[in-house]
Amino acid sequence: MEGNHSYWLVTLSLEESNPRISKEVSFSDRFEADKIDYEDVQYIILSDGLVLNQEEVMKKFNVTSIRDYYVQRLSENKMSDDLTGPFNAFLYDKINKRGFAFGKQTGDSSIFYYFDKDSPRIIISNNYNQIVDRVPNKKLDEMAAHCLLTYGFYVDDLTIVKGLMRVQAGNFIDLNGGEFCVKQYHHFDFMKKEQVTLGDAVEQLDVLFRKAVSRCFEKDKAYGYNNHLVSLSGGIDSRMVNFVAKELGYKKISNYTFGQSFSDEVRFAFLVGKYLKNPIYYRVTDDNSYFFDIEKTVRELWGMCYYASNHCNSQFNEMINYQNIGLLHTGQIGDVILSSCVANNNSDIDLNFGRNSQLLKLRYTAKSNVGNREEFFIYGRAAQGALATSYSILPYTYIVSPFLDKELIEFCAKIPYEIRRNHRLYWEWIERKYPIAGEIASTRNKAERNLSLRDNFILHTKGIQERLKSIMDNLLHTDSQNHMNPYQFWYETNAKLKEFVDTYFTEHIGLISQYPQLQAETQKLYSQGNAFEKLMSISMLATVNVYLT
Repeated sequence: MEGNHSYWLVTLSLEESNPRISKEVSFSDRFEADKIDYEDVQYIILSDGLVLNQEEVMKKFNVTSIRDYYVQRLSENKMSDDLTGPFNAFLYDKINKRGFAFGKQTGDSSIFYYFDKDSPRIIISNNYNQIVDRVPNKKLDEMAAHCLLTYGFYVDDLTIVKGLMRVQAGNFIDLNGGEFCVKQYHHFDFMKKEQVTLGDAVEQLDVLFRKAVSRCFEKDKAYGYNNHLVSLSGGIDSRMVNFVAKELGYKKISNYTFGQSFSDEVRFAFLVGKYLKNPIYYRVTDDNSYFFDIEKTVRELWGMCYYASNHCNSQFNEMINYQNIGLLHTGQIGDVILSSCVANNNSDIDLNFGRNSQLLKLRYTAKSNVGNREEFFIYGRAAQGALATSYSILPYTYIVSPFLDKELIEFCAKIPYEIRRNHRLYWEWIERKYPIAGEIASTRNKAERNLSLRDNFILHTKGIQERLKSIMDNLLHTDSQNHMNPYQFWYETNAKLKEFVDTYFTEHIGLISQYPQLQAETQKLYSQGNAFEKLMSISMLATVNVYLT
């Protein structure tokens, strides 16, 4: 199916005496009633995406539409922090010369801005590919490129184009006369914990998760979409979306999955589909054909992360007829929200925590307003990296995950580490409420939930073994074929793929010749790194080629 991006773009002169404003809006007919393009003598209200708790917000603020809610917030000069869903908005009061621009609290629906100090003016848009074409004399941001080499994504508000910034999760642009600044309007606080028993945590989690699933699926029904498309993998995040949706009574659920043939990832997904009796659309990835669409994929991802992270989503989206399907339902970052990846609330933040390259370390001091390592992992790796893949679906529909529900995240943030750590809460919830979901084999180790000395020893030993295996994989450049995406196996066994990757690197390494340190890092990553790191290096070069040549 051919895609059609929705977007809005605003240009505001920053002359305090007489700021001038112009807007450009192009909205698709997908979920049309949730989009807002409104202007009267005083207000400009632009909003794209979806608000999943629309009815609740309208009732709370005694308004008849989200547009009226935005006007009310703007007239009171108060930022909006009541919505959940993949939304973004620009609100402006022309008489008082004040306004706000913001995206979702979790960053998967973002806005971008460019400050042209020569004019002076600020350009703001919810679409990177639209705003990047308006930037004069584009130059490479070397540190942004360095982030792509080490992390595979940008760790703060940088993009590949110098001066073109991404507003990070929970932040907004505050416009006031001829001035603007970026402020925070929401922060998920993983520092402050509340006393709660494991049993009570399970009960509250179940209530909030079912509510979040209902919000997502009801949006489909509100627009007459009775066919629900839900991702399915060998893990448990997407599995729980499917199980709970089924239990809540939603019918006509179709699943899709992809991966290396005969891998556990695919086999376990099929077992879940067999139990739920859902039709499954399976895209085998053995052909590696999507790797060859590097520049197309980079542009679809808005250059925000390494292109291999998108897998074969682009090819899948082109095949599906979204006229008969509403949202794309997923289990995005479920394990990050329900489980803890750190031992305590240590505020000693390691900026190399969670990077994708084992060969290169970050030499950039990222701007960070997080309190501890877990918040850096969530606001960094999850919001900036994992959720950046959401951009590629926007020409077709919107991607949603109940794990990204604002209420659910705020609840999980307060749960003590000893309850969330090692997936303890996650597995306890599954076994108490949805035991069959836990009995079907998965790629998630159930033993990780235990906190006994014996099981912790096993877990620790297993962790050492995994780290040793990772080290050996890097040294020997091997990995298992029994993996969802065995990059090393593909690179070593597919001559056409190896030739493509090697040729792309050779033909494009000269693009960064003016940046000797960056070029040396890229050559090191390519020559000494494993297949995944080689893909990261050509992904960075492709991002430079797409947006700066």
